[in-house]
Amino acid sequence: MRIFQPIRIVLRDLLHTFEAKESTVRKAGAWVAEKIGQVKFGLSENKVRGTGLLEALEGLVMGITGKQLLWRGLASASEVMPQLKGLDYPRLEERAREQRERVEEKRIAAAREAFKPTSS
Repeated sequence: MRIFQPIRIVLRDLLHTFEAKESTVRKAGAWVAEKIGQVKFGLSENKVRGTGLLEALEGLVMGITGKQLLWRGLASASEVMPQLKGLDYPRLEERAREQRERVEEKRIAAAREAFKPTSS
């Protein structure tokens, strides 16, 4: 399995490992991922500014943090569930940490800009 696959593909492959059917939770996760993707697209187009940009970046940080914690949890579970073995969980978690750090820098800059006093 390639390390740079989108999270939805990695999770889909894990579902197939368990021969699980698509759940409501997974569908909700896909919806959230779609919304995050829309935010990322909007950010790249510079359509979001001020507190809207800050809010969007905060949502991305939360999503990336959740992904990092997911990899950590699955790594722990893989110790007792052989079906979860085979992924490079430490690398996936590190990749999420790196992503979070990059977004966090932009979030802090956006917070400074959003709450900067305006000149009268």
